[in-house]
This record gives sequence, C-alpha cells and structure tokens, in this order.
Amino acid sequence: GNTLAAPLARRFRDACPGAALRIHEAFSSTLVEWIQSGRLDFAVLYDARRDRNLIVTPLLLEDFFLIQRVGNGTASPSVTVADLAKFTLVLPGSENGFRRVIDAAARQAKVDLKVAMELDSISALKQLVEEGVGCAVLPFGVVHREVEEGRLKAQPIISVSMRAMLVTATPLHRPVSKATRVLM
Repeated sequence: GNTLAAPLARRFRDACPGAALRIHEAFSSTLVEWIQSGRLDFAVLYDARRDRNLIVTPLLLEDFFLIQRVGNGTASPSVTVADLAKFTLVLPGSENGFRRVIDAAARQAKVDLKVAMELDSISALKQLVEEGVGCAVLPFGVVHREVEEGRLKAQPIISVSMRAMLVTATPLHRPVSKATRVLM
C-alpha cells in the first residue's frame, strides 16, 4: 500500500472515471479474511497461503531488508540471516506473511531471533525502529520513503529464503467485476 496505493488510485480514476474505488491497507491475513467475507473484491498480498477459495496470481518476488535507525548497526552494505541474531527485533506477529518468511529463513539457518515486540502495524514498526527500540525485517517497498528521507536505513539480507512473493488475489466463487479487472 505504501508504494502502490496512490499511483494505482490515480490510474484507476483515469481509466474508470465513473467508478468508485476504496483502498484498504492491512496485513495479508486480514485482507484474505476480507476477500472471503465479501468485503473486498481484490487484494495484493504477501506470502498468500494456498486457499481453495482464492484465485492467486504471482505479481513479483520481493527481497527483505534489515531496517535500522540511521546511525545504528554495522556499516556493511548487506547482512546475512545469521547476522540477524545480533539485533533486537520488532516484528509482525507469527500469523503475518512477513513473519512466516522471516521465521522459516531463521529456522533454516538455525538462527535464534531476539524479538522484543510483535506489532501488526507497519507504521508502528517503522516508528519503533526510528526511536531505536529495535530493528525490523521488511520489504524495501514498505520503507522506501523513510530511507530516501534519511530517517531509516535498509540493508539487503543475503538469502534466497528472505523473499516474499507478492500476489494478486480474487475470490474464486464470486464474479470479478469489469472495474476490478481494470484495476488488476
């Protein structure tokens, strides 16, 4: 949402001037529930679990980064999964798609993570990192503005496991409207 919502809304308005658009920003697990309950017609999700009630189409593979307060941590351009054990982390809860990717990569690398707090709010995670409470592990798209503004720094995590697939999802048992197809 941080990267796609505003440009997508502008393009949709130009393509469908008479149609109404409402964009919700939430974690993937919440968006899946909303699609299943009929509250949403379409969603962009991370790490979507196989769900028999969704039509899921891959969009892009996004690498994860160690997100730190400017002035903290190592000066190296990148980190490994093993390096994450050195940091106190603030992460989303375990049911979140980001967190499932992080935990699976840590298990595979046999790394114990020091998680100080779990918050299901990207803005709160970024704020806690800026305040020096801990570091986060997030895709770059979530923090690109803060990095460009010099408020946070992002170091790539060198691991094929620290990636998440971004997908589009629509409900299997409801027709997709013409406006939704244009949006997609």
